[in-house]
Amino acid sequence: MGRAREHLGLLDDEDFVFHACRHTRATRMVDAGINIFVIKEWMGHKCIETTLRYAHVRPQNLEEALVKVGRYGLTAGQNSQKAANNLSPTPSPTGGVEGKYCMAA
Repeated sequence: MGRAREHLGLLDDEDFVFHACRHTRATRMVDAGINIFVIKEWMGHKCIETTLRYAHVRPQNLEEALVKVGRYGLTAGQNSQKAANNLSPTPSPTGGVEGKYCMAA
């Protein structure tokens, strides 16, 4: 553990606990946008609850998520409007309409 502390420049830090590095790693993986289930496997946890104790969400992650959701909402709304405008039934060889619902003849 002394070599790790030296490598990290923490020889003089009396409060350093090597196990804290696992929390740092998990939190940085969250910051990088890595899926929590991937982090779980990478850390070798058997259950997701353990990973959730290690992976901390920082306030800037929440702000970035809000921006992403806002962008997605705008894009999804535009795409669904375009899709709705382009809807037209496709005739099938039997004279009906393909798809989940059939139009009455």
